[in-house]
Amino acid sequence: MRRAKSSTNTFLPAVNGHPMIAHSKARRRPRRPYYLVFAALGAGALLLYCFSGSRTKEADRPGVRRRPTASGGDDDDDRAAATRTAPPRPWALPAAPPRDARRRRNPDAPVMGVVEEHHAILGYLARLKNAGGLPQPATLLHVDSHADLGVPRPFPGAEPPLANPRALEAYAEPNDWILLAALAGLVDKVIFVEPPWSNQLRCCLYDTNATFSFEVGLDRYGEVRVDVSEGEFVREHFGHVFWRDGERRTGDAAHFVHTKRLEVTVVAAEHQDAPGVVEEALKSDPADKPLVVDVDLTFFAVESPGSVDLKERYGMRYDELETLYHLAWDFPKLDAAYFKRGDARARDDGDAKDYGQKVARKVGGFVPLAGKKRSHFAAAFERALGGRNLEPWRLRALTDYASKLDVPDHPVTPEAQRELELFLEQPFHVPSLDRHALDMDYLVGQVLEPILDAIVDASPRTPSLVVVARSPGYAPPTHLHETECRVLNSLARRYRTIEVTHEARVDAQRTACARVPGFEYVLAEDDSRGPG
Repeated sequence: MRRAKSSTNTFLPAVNGHPMIAHSKARRRPRRPYYLVFAALGAGALLLYCFSGSRTKEADRPGVRRRPTASGGDDDDDRAAATRTAPPRPWALPAAPPRDARRRRNPDAPVMGVVEEHHAILGYLARLKNAGGLPQPATLLHVDSHADLGVPRPFPGAEPPLANPRALEAYAEPNDWILLAALAGLVDKVIFVEPPWSNQLRCCLYDTNATFSFEVGLDRYGEVRVDVSEGEFVREHFGHVFWRDGERRTGDAAHFVHTKRLEVTVVAAEHQDAPGVVEEALKSDPADKPLVVDVDLTFFAVESPGSVDLKERYGMRYDELETLYHLAWDFPKLDAAYFKRGDARARDDGDAKDYGQKVARKVGGFVPLAGKKRSHFAAAFERALGGRNLEPWRLRALTDYASKLDVPDHPVTPEAQRELELFLEQPFHVPSLDRHALDMDYLVGQVLEPILDAIVDASPRTPSLVVVARSPGYAPPTHLHETECRVLNSLARRYRTIEVTHEARVDAQRTACARVPGFEYVLAEDDSRGPG
């Protein structure tokens, strides 16, 4: 990414305060004393130093280092991944202090908020509810790599607390805030746009798009539980979603109290008619029903605590993790070219052969390592994949590739084994920075924006709230600047607002997007009390 041009201009001072003027020979201008000339030059030099000053190079952000050069056998993406660094922050004028929320410049535009942890959206929803902006539960357009439908911790009383906007966060995590919002009466319908590198709800229940109905309530012990209206089979298969403290939290709604209904429509992001599916889901809403647009930046690039652990523990690169992940799931290369096909079923047609050919080039063909002991790292992958019934060639390719990686060959601890299994279970998609910039052109222009167009096509309503979640620990920090700037600019154009709302605890300038002249900061109304 190119560094933005500096907004600081250097102006040379005028000599003697005015341009030189030609004079007639008949009237020669008297000479000024030499000491006045030297004094003027000294003053000019002092002004030049004060206005221009010396600019020191901005220090590199911690954790962002240049990768070693890729080997000649790697493909173009691997070479780009090995030689690129994170995009630099552009120079910009110092930001003005944030303005109060009551002084928003365009009150007709939706509030466009930026949060760090995703469950901080609960504070925005509670403020909207307390201000009268949610007379009924809203429909949530949830654009994310994660379903966020985990089961929250129990809360005191029959209803979640709403008086203090941030009190809800005490009972939620980034992966379970939606069920808490449903129990609080903030949301009763979710349209989950799921990208192909996520397998949270697309794993085994439907082809591309589907709608499910849930009953969320409290059991006799005050624990949150979920009933799936479709029956026992679907209830059991959703156990990996509705999980807490090592226990599947599903049950029979007949035994729940304070039950709330939640409808979830899952849309495959790469489906050629994904905007049409969203439009149909929205048309069933009453015309006056509130709408909340929720965009998690992990929709565009995502890692996981497991992948972060593998990078730090073994020094692995993103392209190496991508190869292992795609072989484990039998995924094709998921780039803009894949999205352009418009066929959401292509992902599950067993098309990881591109990665298999890459491994074959690296290991010299898939030959059994007879008489040779596999590395501890490869054995750990084999244990993690033991129950998946992988095709023999994929399992062999994956373990051979893991054996050839330049990682420390020491016994894998139980903690490292758990992190490895977590890496294989959670969404992962971190392309090279070059490829990511190209993919963002398509993902924003041809996936996100047509879905937002479907809102207008379904009904002439403006969202009550638009929230962008950074999701630290899941959104790759090397890709965050590019992703957030593209998304914020798209939303700002669409909803005709330049105001980025944030709570006092959020550094809105961290990614440098809102520092660029054109965006303004608005402090969220009354969030100073914190959780209580």
